[in-house]
Amino acid sequence: MSGSQWLTRPDDVVAHLFYAAAEIGEAEVESGGMTRVGSMSFPSPETGTFSFFSNSETEGQNPEEGAVVRVRYQHDTCEFAFLTELVEIPTPKRWRLAFPRTIERNEQRLIARHQVHQYGGFRVRLDTGEKGWLSVPVHDLSTGGLSFVFDPGEHALAVGTALAGSLIMPSGMSIPLLVEVRHMRSAPEVPGQQMAGCRFVGLTTTDHASLARKLAEWRTKFR
Repeated sequence: MSGSQWLTRPDDVVAHLFYAAAEIGEAEVESGGMTRVGSMSFPSPETGTFSFFSNSETEGQNPEEGAVVRVRYQHDTCEFAFLTELVEIPTPKRWRLAFPRTIERNEQRLIARHQVHQYGGFRVRLDTGEKGWLSVPVHDLSTGGLSFVFDPGEHALAVGTALAGSLIMPSGMSIPLLVEVRHMRSAPEVPGQQMAGCRFVGLTTTDHASLARKLAEWRTKFR
């Protein structure tokens, strides 16, 4: 892949797998010169695996457990690929695969970031300590993190700061959050304001799956 980007942080790999299962759907798994087409399940951080469901019967043609396989899929013009281990074959149409160490993409972002601020309804509420609670609209959102615009005169945030709080969805559903501020910059078109980019830390499997589904539903509705 020309100009490839690599995803290596374990939490980011898991976030990408949630995104891929919810929003991409079809994938190809290659092994031993044969290719299977099917879909991926949500990942299970507890077991370090996810399932691939083949669209066709493959009994008697499967590779052995422990074999290295290549997984490929794409979204629009973006192509993704990684190598991983075939952990188990519970049924002829279901393979259980280990989380990859790295995921490759031929363009910049490895997790789709949705510009939800254009439509509203998503908010983040975070405890900033002595400065109290910060409650603002979400600017953009992915299965790996979010960003928001804030007034630095009211809340002093720093790169590396961990903040607890919640993400409030348009439906009113609230997801408990722990985020780490990864970067900050001047907010575009809002003089004097800052934009904080954060990654999710320790999001539960259930909440991660709920977020992935809601983002997939949101994308279908507005795109």
